[in-house]
Amino acid sequence: MNIKFKNILDCLNYKTHCPFCKEKMALYRSDSYIEYKSEEPRLRFNLSEENAVIIDTITNEVEYQTKKSLFVNTKSKYSIIFEGIKIICQNELCLRYTYIVQIQIDIKNLKINDFGLNTEYILHMDDNEIIYEIKNNYISNSTEYNIYNNDTIKYHKIPLILPDLSNIKKTIDRINNLLIIN
Repeated sequence: MNIKFKNILDCLNYKTHCPFCKEKMALYRSDSYIEYKSEEPRLRFNLSEENAVIIDTITNEVEYQTKKSLFVNTKSKYSIIFEGIKIICQNELCLRYTYIVQIQIDIKNLKINDFGLNTEYILHMDDNEIIYEIKNNYISNSTEYNIYNNDTIKYHKIPLILPDLSNIKKTIDRINNLLIIN
């Protein structure tokens, strides 16, 4: 179940606010090769100091900018690049919700082959200070569910479970019930 969007802008705006603390979501800036300004609907991937791919996030049109000639072998299958864009909650004290958008770019033909929601991360701590981590991978249609309790870590990989972000405890209970049945 790969979640699809009409354009990359809609994908980047999948969640505009954290479902838990309600702060704004934003592009994770440690990836210095990615430039994005919300007032200008363009996403720039700096591939090197000389080369960049620019995507119009509304039309999904791809542009290639270069200071030097970049040789793209037209017979090579390696003209496709995959770029992941991490969107995080701006509240540094929250860190409970993150998602990653994946874009597949055909450099040779200057087009987007595919894009969509790749992964969604959710963290929850209960009253007993047990930490629950839910990582939904929409490409493989699977959920990784981890429980951290003191020095104990329990790891589970199960079929995709869509989260109820308005009541994450309900999602955790549903996953725990599924694990008991299996």
